[in-house]
Amino acid sequence: MISVRIFKNGELLKECESIQDAGRYLQQYTGDRFKRFNAIQNGYCYGDIWSYKGASYTFEVSDEFSSNRRRQLESK
Repeated sequence: MISVRIFKNGELLKECESIQDAGRYLQQYTGDRFKRFNAIQNGYCYGDIWSYKGASYTFEVSDEFSSNRRRQLESK
């Protein structure tokens, strides 16, 4: 299992136990219709920012997990 840290406008919002947990939390917190797993993955792999209703969300995981996942995505 991998810990995901969610930041809103640069401030730590929540640390979740998994990517699935982060998606569920983000959906509930924002009221969005979707869990945004791709936004979370692109955030921790490539540093992408997800913007929603005027707020900017970023995501972090361990450097090791991020590097491994990025390699997996780029080898496809």
